[in-house]
Amino acid sequence: MKSKKIPHWLRETLSVVGAMSALLIAYNLVVAAHADWTLVPIQIVVALVAVGAWRFLSERSQKRQQMVAQKQEEAAKQQAEARRQAERQAASQAKVRRQRNQDQQRHHLK
Repeated sequence: MKSKKIPHWLRETLSVVGAMSALLIAYNLVVAAHADWTLVPIQIVVALVAVGAWRFLSERSQKRQQMVAQKQEEAAKQQAEARRQAERQAASQAKVRRQRNQDQQRHHLK
């Protein structure tokens, strides 16, 4: 199985829970006086579910935030372009008004 086909959140979940499982087993072997080995698989499954759900929801939330930021950026670009067009149009209208005023002044002077 290629790691590219596995979703990012699942790869991270497996790596985190793998490390946690190794630490749990090491703790039970070295530190715990009377370790209950029947709980270890249950603890690993619960950790997989909890960390997996957290990573999945976190990644989905990040994607939503990126989409919102991208939409805001596009809207800002569109507003800036509309502002530039309005400025160009106002400048050309001002030029036309100035020309018309000059023509009217010349006509009155004659």
